[in-house]
Amino acid sequence: MKNKVIPNPILPAAGVRRNFAADGGAGPPPRGQHDDRTPNPQGRVQSNHSTPSNALLRCRRPFVMGTFNACTVREEARLVELAHCAEERGVEILGIQEHRRVHTDDRIVYRRVERCTFITASAWRNEAQAATGGIGLMLGSLARKALRRVYHHTDRILIAEFSGNPVTTVILVYSPTNVAPPVEVEKFYEDLATAVRDVPAHNFLAILGDFNARLGPEDARFPYHDSTNRNGAYLTALLMEHELLPANTMFRKRTGKRWTFQDRASGMLRQLDYILVRKKWRNSILNAEPYSTFSSVGSDHRVVSMRVRLSLRVPKPSPRIRYDWKALSTDPGLQARYTEEVRSRFQLLDEGLEPSSEYRRFVVANEEATRLCVPVLDKTRTSLQSRHPDVVVARGRVEEARLGYVREPTVERRGILNEAKQLLFSTYDKIKGEELMERVQRVQAAQGERQYGEAWRVINEMTGRKRTKEGQVEGHSPEERVVTWFNHFRRLLGTTAEGDEEEIPSFLQNLNIDDGPFTTSEFARAKTTLREGKSAGPDGIPPEVLKNCGLNNIILQFCNLALLSNKQPDMWSLSNIIPVPKAGDLSARQLPRHQPDVYRRKGQFTTSDFQGCCAW
Repeated sequence: MKNKVIPNPILPAAGVRRNFAADGGAGPPPRGQHDDRTPNPQGRVQSNHSTPSNALLRCRRPFVMGTFNACTVREEARLVELAHCAEERGVEILGIQEHRRVHTDDRIVYRRVERCTFITASAWRNEAQAATGGIGLMLGSLARKALRRVYHHTDRILIAEFSGNPVTTVILVYSPTNVAPPVEVEKFYEDLATAVRDVPAHNFLAILGDFNARLGPEDARFPYHDSTNRNGAYLTALLMEHELLPANTMFRKRTGKRWTFQDRASGMLRQLDYILVRKKWRNSILNAEPYSTFSSVGSDHRVVSMRVRLSLRVPKPSPRIRYDWKALSTDPGLQARYTEEVRSRFQLLDEGLEPSSEYRRFVVANEEATRLCVPVLDKTRTSLQSRHPDVVVARGRVEEARLGYVREPTVERRGILNEAKQLLFSTYDKIKGEELMERVQRVQAAQGERQYGEAWRVINEMTGRKRTKEGQVEGHSPEERVVTWFNHFRRLLGTTAEGDEEEIPSFLQNLNIDDGPFTTSEFARAKTTLREGKSAGPDGIPPEVLKNCGLNNIILQFCNLALLSNKQPDMWSLSNIIPVPKAGDLSARQLPRHQPDVYRRKGQFTTSDFQGCCAW
């Protein structure tokens, strides 16, 4: 029976075969995650009885995760360059050690860097009050959508859990060095063993970290070193106890593809960084090895990446088409065409028909007219500093200097490499300064044109004022986050006041309201006060259509039907105005403060009246 290539692989799977590269590995990952070699195409085969679930987002390409000791990313330029390298090489989950960012308030901090999400646990300070250590995660868009929770285990251990089949658990670690006191090392491995035991046996477990340990041939299959050091003995005991194996020692590689750290003083090469997985998943690991593709970050470590067949459970994408409603509001010809398309698909409401079904036909007619007439807005992406031409040139010089140092490792070549890295980081700072000056000029221009709202928006953007706090709601699980929200609003709204209810006087007396049908002039006055650029309601008809297109008689007929016969379309009931007090108790004496404005007299018919009747 001929096997077929599975377009949507699932992990785990019985009877799976894997195509290996000539060197015994599975070949380097796609999208540049290799060193001076051409990526090898990979396939995966399985029997015909496989029935993948539609709820999973499948990866035709292998899923890539890695670990990287960055030495420091306190400077914004280094952090942006790190995010660029992770995105460029297709690393969805990247464990970071030694970011050296100290948090003053939150234990875990979330922030957006380029198109990635950077999650960090705070570093700590040594006796000299210098920031040291710190672990974190750099997540791509796919992994960020599948992220279930992140929680702090210790200062050296961070745990993240991702939805998938199976559930994926990633443990980030940064071990004490080999010269640290034995008590400190033993404490670290005890904490790590506790974290591993808490992971369910059926989860896919990956431990990413800098273990500061050397493994010899007696403890690993294809190591770099000839013997195991003290930290390596602790690591070996952990591997044996929990049936783990270091993935980057599984494949036969040349010696130059095994080391992960180069001492800047002596130039000695060592293998200190590992990715640990459970032995039951060894057949799902396609390849694992270190690469020099993150050299522009300025670390003395190499990134260690692992390719694995993995399916993450993420929400299905729902592409949203954005239309250029501003073009409709400024083009009379486009407005006439839009009106003609709607009227050709929808006639006036006949008496006796159901308003809900007729209004749905009206909405469908508007949707079809929108697709035919209104232009679609082009997708615009925020300009990335890492893609700036000057940064690309500086990054190329760093790579050129690195290759020169590899060919001829002299002090002079080392100095050239350091100068190239400093030029790259200074280029980032220069671009950031130019962006800041451009925003200052925007503020001055807006002030000159008396557009104070725009000026304050740019100022708040520059200073971070009124910015929503980045991150997630506190809690290790969705249930805990729901409890956090509940407690927050319970404190915010307070409790119902006890005691006798206060009689609230009626305010609907002697208002002289005309309860007859809405007239064309009233409708026209209300329509002129509509503000363009606002979001559409549940029917998807924006204010630009209501205000500029010749659909007055159709809309007015629906309004009068709702007013006189109390028959309104069901879609109008989806729009409700609910007053939410910002603080205080929900007592009777406070309710009148939140009463909405009542309908005014016929001669003072306003937009709120129009929206209240039409529910747009």
